[in-house]
Amino acid sequence: ADIAGALEIADAFGLRLVIEGGQEAWKLAGRLALAKASVVLAVGTPPQGRLDPPQPFPADRGEAHPDAAGILRAAGVPLALVPAIDSPLADFTWYASQAVGETFRSMDALRAITAGAAEVIGVEAGTIEPGKTADLVLWDREPLDPGARALAVLAAGRVLWERAEQDGPRPVAISARRIWTGDGAPIEGGTVVVEDGKIVAVGRNVLVPPGAERLERLGAVIIPGL
Repeated sequence: ADIAGALEIADAFGLRLVIEGGQEAWKLAGRLALAKASVVLAVGTPPQGRLDPPQPFPADRGEAHPDAAGILRAAGVPLALVPAIDSPLADFTWYASQAVGETFRSMDALRAITAGAAEVIGVEAGTIEPGKTADLVLWDREPLDPGARALAVLAAGRVLWERAEQDGPRPVAISARRIWTGDGAPIEGGTVVVEDGKIVAVGRNVLVPPGAERLERLGAVIIPGL
């Protein structure tokens, strides 16, 4: 009802409409497309220990749909993705990957955080083509891979940041159904974070360092080395 009301107001006053956090925007995808409205969807859950796979779109209010992004894209609605909560920028692509589903592919998710996002906010950016400003990010693998790390960032053709070779191996976060710690009760649905050969965190709700390899084995059990 809120989105339908916003569409009526935008039509009456000739406004350019952007629906931010439209949990039920997928239900009105056709009307949004006709109105040339855009949608900003919050996506993902914190990259930390959990037992059950999360829903891609948080549903505090309204009726969520696991393929909401795909429905909006198929209708021709300009779409941008943002994390559901405040999060480190280094985890931005990980959040975007949570939107990938039955009809919303990896390339769609990448577009929703680059060219699609630029279109929603009305700026000329987000594409790589002759004549465009050289704002680029170099990744060590597919950007939506859970363990992807940025290697270099260029703005207007200048290298602003480059990962040093001496940074060492990436951290590893292993999530499993149960963790037998060997010291107390087991942890159900937890995560072990390993960095520089040492365990740095263990529990159900732990912070995973940006760029960590994430091994999610939701049916597995972790025990101490024998």
